[in-house]
Amino acid sequence: MLNNIYTKIFIIVLIFFCLYSCKNSNSNILAKTINDLNIEKNKYKTFVFIALDPECPLSQSYTKKINDIIDSYNDKAFFVNFIPGNHYNTERVNLFINKYNLNGKIYIDQKLKLTKIFDAAVVPESFVLNEDYELVYKGLIDDWVGEIGRTKQYTKKNYLIDAIESSINGDLPKINSTVAIGCLIER
Repeated sequence: MLNNIYTKIFIIVLIFFCLYSCKNSNSNILAKTINDLNIEKNKYKTFVFIALDPECPLSQSYTKKINDIIDSYNDKAFFVNFIPGNHYNTERVNLFINKYNLNGKIYIDQKLKLTKIFDAAVVPESFVLNEDYELVYKGLIDDWVGEIGRTKQYTKKNYLIDAIESSINGDLPKINSTVAIGCLIER
């Protein structure tokens, strides 16, 4: 009986160790990626990552809104638009950036590191991190898209802006996740 209790305790400790190690591993990979992007960590309290795909119509449609958000918050938050996978060469990515005048840092996530850390499933999908690189929001940019192929004339909820403002103020957003709608990320 005593041996059985020790076995259970060992399993519980092992599970917590694995969960803690996985979390730290993701944090380390994220911190290294942020260092690779030459982000001045001490300059920003908020980091915004947006998954985009040059051929996804929703990614293309959201570029103006993304640019407006970046223009409004670029002195308080650091923005990275990342393209998951290695499906596009530099020429294709540059064409997308130039055609839509996309602002912010561009990162081609060839090995899907960010995609896996954020568990990104579709594009466009946004992620907001606080100054400690903790994920405080994941999901939709706003409520413009109700379902694939259907958009609204006006938006009522600006999830990404709300999350950015909350993070800048040192708070957690009222809504910390939504289910993103868009083009599936090829893995």
